[in-house]
Amino acid sequence: MSRSELEADLRRYDPLVKRRPWGWRLSNGAFVSRNGSVKGDDRLARGLVRASGEEALEDLIRVFVPGVLLPAELATLLQGLLPAVVIREDPDLGLFWFDNDDPDLTVSAHEVRGELPPAVAATGRFYVCGIDDARGPSPESAERAFRIAEAIGGTAVDRYGFRVTEVTQITKR
Repeated sequence: MSRSELEADLRRYDPLVKRRPWGWRLSNGAFVSRNGSVKGDDRLARGLVRASGEEALEDLIRVFVPGVLLPAELATLLQGLLPAVVIREDPDLGLFWFDNDDPDLTVSAHEVRGELPPAVAATGRFYVCGIDDARGPSPESAERAFRIAEAIGGTAVDRYGFRVTEVTQITKR
């Protein structure tokens, strides 16, 4: 991976990353050297391994949505993308998910409790929607998951916290 590709990936992870003479400093205090070694952020290190193509695609997308996300509102958005959507909810866990005629793609959502990924770069109340493929991701399911993420809105990230703005960022490597 070239330095410009590395910097582009780092900016997808943390838009506030600062270039330094020997590498890049992230807003969480982590440092990435020019050769790509990471100090202070194991999740980022694993994500860069994935970005280099050395690790297979695993999960698909997480979408961080500000404010309150109502199950019925999300079900309405999903109706055109997932056939026969039915809302399931567990109020004790603060989690809801959707059953549909396509058993492969699953969509679930819950309120974020804890830190947001640096790519989200916002504060306040957030829900996270997970979009995954039960069979294991494929380029086709990644494309469908990306379309769902676009319909939901918010900030889409991969499992490592890298911002996803196009489907090739999930499937290209």
